[in-house]
Amino acid sequence: GDVATVLEVLDGWQRLAVLLLFATGARPGEVTHLRWEDVDLERGLVHLGRHVGARKTGERTVPLAASILAELAAWGQGKRTGLVLRGEPETARSVLGFYVRQACKRAGIEHWTPMGLRRLAEDELYRRVGDPSAAALFLGHSPEMAMRHYRKATTTDLRQAMEAAELGKVPAGEVIELKARTKTAHTKG
Repeated sequence: GDVATVLEVLDGWQRLAVLLLFATGARPGEVTHLRWEDVDLERGLVHLGRHVGARKTGERTVPLAASILAELAAWGQGKRTGLVLRGEPETARSVLGFYVRQACKRAGIEHWTPMGLRRLAEDELYRRVGDPSAAALFLGHSPEMAMRHYRKATTTDLRQAMEAAELGKVPAGEVIELKARTKTAHTKG
């Protein structure tokens, strides 16, 4: 909800940058260095990390939603060479946080950062996809790295897992046999 609220306040390259960050889980530098040659509007794909950030996450190609593709096509109307966001990439990356902070303030919501969009995208992918390897590939790191450093399960996640596994649900009218615990050499008495 907060992302949508901020998108209503932003326009121009700042709006497109926030959309791309949320849609791809990219690092801010990957989006500000994005070139039109990395965007395939016909196939709905964007190639990330080719110009910056590849050391950390590696290059990767990710799909984009139709709504993001439409905004990209409109933004690129008449100019589809060079940088997608135009301007100096490092300057754009450094001032994007300022624009997001101002948009949050105007919208009356708690401030978040452009990098926070990567963490949000990661959480959404891991929470909804169900396949950690697909989510990791989308984000450009190993499932182990993601689980160790990025993905933090919440109480809601645990509750949903418990409900999906139907833990504690006793089938009506059925007898469930429990095996008696036997003494082992490790127990006393």
